[in-house]
This record gives sequence, C-alpha cells and structure tokens, in this order.
Amino acid sequence: MKSAQSQLSACRRKHLQTIDGCDEQNIKFILTRSQDIYRQSVLLYNQALHQPQNLIPGFLMGFQSMKEDRKS
Repeated sequence: MKSAQSQLSACRRKHLQTIDGCDEQNIKFILTRSQDIYRQSVLLYNQALHQPQNLIPGFLMGFQSMKEDRKS
C-alpha cells in the first residue's frame, strides 16, 4: 500500500509541474494509470483485511480499512 501511495503522490507532483508543458499528455496518462493501481491496491487490501481469518488478527495488529479517495 505504501508503495502505491508513494507512486501516486510522486505522479501528482510531476503532473502539477508539467501543466501546460509539452509532456502533459504523457504525464496525465501515467497519473491515470497510477490512480488505477492505487484504487486496485486499496480494493484488494480491504478485501483481504475483511476475510474472516484476517479480521480479528488484523484488528489486534492495528490494521484498518483504507479509503480509495485518500489524498497523498
């Protein structure tokens, strides 16, 4: 999760730096792909966390559900 979150944050920063630049379309495509990867990671993480065999141990270890729209 941390890796996908870091990648998304870096892509957002790069996109902000290239607004109105010649590489804007390429960076926007990369940002969209990074957002998709992050959303999928959150979905799979939450699914795994809420499986019966993971729910109680995950709670005791401090794991919590993540929100897809979380800004980095």
